[in-house]
Amino acid sequence: MSKFNNSKSYFIICTIVKWLTILLILLYVIFYCCFSVFPEQFESFYGLVWYPKVRSIGSSITNKLPFPMLYFIIGLIIIWLISIVSQVCNKMYRVSLYSLLTGLGLVFTSFYICWGFNYRLPTFVERQSLVVDAPDLQWIKSQIQSQADLLDTIRSSLTIPTQIDYEHLHANVEQAILRYLRDLNQHQSLSLPYALHSNICIQALPAGTLLRLETSGVYLSQTFQGHLDAGLSHIQIPYTLMHEMLHGYGITEESDCNLIAYLAGSNSEDAWIRYSAGIAWLRYLAFDWIAVDRDAYFEWRSQLSPLLIEDLNDINQHLRAYTPILGPLKDKIYGAYLRSNGISDGVANYSYFVKVVHSLQQKKSRTSTE
Repeated sequence: MSKFNNSKSYFIICTIVKWLTILLILLYVIFYCCFSVFPEQFESFYGLVWYPKVRSIGSSITNKLPFPMLYFIIGLIIIWLISIVSQVCNKMYRVSLYSLLTGLGLVFTSFYICWGFNYRLPTFVERQSLVVDAPDLQWIKSQIQSQADLLDTIRSSLTIPTQIDYEHLHANVEQAILRYLRDLNQHQSLSLPYALHSNICIQALPAGTLLRLETSGVYLSQTFQGHLDAGLSHIQIPYTLMHEMLHGYGITEESDCNLIAYLAGSNSEDAWIRYSAGIAWLRYLAFDWIAVDRDAYFEWRSQLSPLLIEDLNDINQHLRAYTPILGPLKDKIYGAYLRSNGISDGVANYSYFVKVVHSLQQKKSRTSTE
C-alpha cells in the first residue's frame, strides 16, 4: 500500500510539474512574440503591470517563510538531480532525459516570466538619451580626491555597526531609493516603473556562501528575494543591499544598479548608507585609475587618512577571506550570461556607471551654460 501511495504521489507531482512547465513555455512564447511585434506596448505591460504584480504576489508568500526561499529551491534541485541519477542507474534513459529537459525548461521559462524580460526594457542611459563618453585620467583623479575628502568628513562622526539590524537598514535603503526614483519621475519625466515596488527582501547568507563564488550578492527571480554574503565588510553591506534591492525593482543592468545605488545612497539621511555608497564609488574610480597608472594610485592611496585606509583594507580583507571555487571560469560564465541578455560588455558592465556619471556631469554642465 505504501509503495502504491508513493508511486501515486510521484505521478501527481510529475503531472503538476509537466503542466506547469507547459504553461510557462506557452507564456514565454507569447511574451517573446509580443515583444517582437509590439515592443512599446509590451514594455508598458511587463514593466508596469505584469512584473510588479507577479513580484508582489510572490514576495508576499516567500517573505513569510522563516528561512530564505533559496534553501527550499536548493532542496528541490537536489531531489531533482537524485531522481535523474536514479533513473539513469535503472537504465530509464528516456525518462531521465525527459526529467532533465523538463527541469531545465522550468528553470529557464520561470526566470524570464518572473523577472528576466526586464532585460527587454530600456536602460537608464537609454531613457535619458544619454551619450556616454569615457572620462580622462584628470577627471578620475579630481573625482576620487573630492570623494576621499567627503568620506573623511562623514567618517569622522560615524561608527560602523558591529551588529546589523537588517529590518531597519531595509527601511532606510528603500526610503533612499524611492526618494531618488520619484524625483527622477517627477522632475525629469523619465517614466521609470521601478518606484512601484516595495518590501523587497534581501537576506544575508552564511559568510563565504557567495564570496567563494566571487560575488557579494545575488537576486533570484524565482524566489522573489535577494541575498548578500554575511562575510562582507559591514562598510559594504548597505551599498550591496541597495544594489540587489534595485534588481528586485526590475533593473537588470549591473551598471544601472550601481549608478542608482550610488546616487540614491549618496543622498540618504543615514550616514552609514552615504558612507557605503561613497566608498563604493571611490573604489570603482580606483579601478579605472589603476588600469592606467597603478603606481600613481597606490602612492596617492598611501596619503589618505589612516581611518579611510583602514576601511579600504578591511573591505579587501573580507573579500579575500574565502578561496574562490570557480576562479577565472566565473567571469566567463557570468559574462556569457550577461551578453546573452543584451549586455554586450559582460562583467565590465559593473564599472560602466563611472562613464555614465561622467557623462551626466557633462550633460548638466552643457545645459547650465546654454
